[in-house]
Amino acid sequence: MNKNEIYKRVKEIVAQYGLNLKGLREVLAFTDGFIEENKEKFNTGLIDCKAGCGYCCVVNISVLGIEAENIAEYLTSNFHNDIINLKQKLREKYLLAKGLTDEERIAAKIECIFLDERKNCMIYPVRPILCRSVTSTDHNKCIEAVTMSVMDEDIKIISNIYIKEIYETIYIALADVLKEKGKDYKSYRLLDIMYRLLN
Repeated sequence: MNKNEIYKRVKEIVAQYGLNLKGLREVLAFTDGFIEENKEKFNTGLIDCKAGCGYCCVVNISVLGIEAENIAEYLTSNFHNDIINLKQKLREKYLLAKGLTDEERIAAKIECIFLDERKNCMIYPVRPILCRSVTSTDHNKCIEAVTMSVMDEDIKIISNIYIKEIYETIYIALADVLKEKGKDYKSYRLLDIMYRLLN
């Protein structure tokens, strides 16, 4: 299945399930299943991203509004006892990162609000599509890239291009469907939109 076929399949899934959280979840389930079925072909074993890494989780990540809604629902369902603390941390992080460029945020070492104390992703099952597209084959290069970006040095990170392109394609397909339906198709910074949604 090439990028055009994946794009078309995303649109078919949304046509079947709707332009809602159910449709988004079906798109993600299809994508995850497709990658799992083709893991040998896509060399997924070479991906070095793993729980507890979190080095790239200092950049501003873009999400679609529907992804943010999915994350908000997950948080209120799974962290309802901690939601007040999470909202407070979200506010603090939002005020720290507000208006910062990627470079400034990296220099300030402002991590994603959804990293726990062990550097694990608290929202992993519903993490943003573009987070899913991060497929480094060497986490040491990620450390180096984040460190050196503050000094304007560009370190190349080898990624699994197949997986990266699949997730980027579904992101574009979803944005296009939202636009076609007259819905909000803009990209938002994860921290900004989650702050607005949860407050």
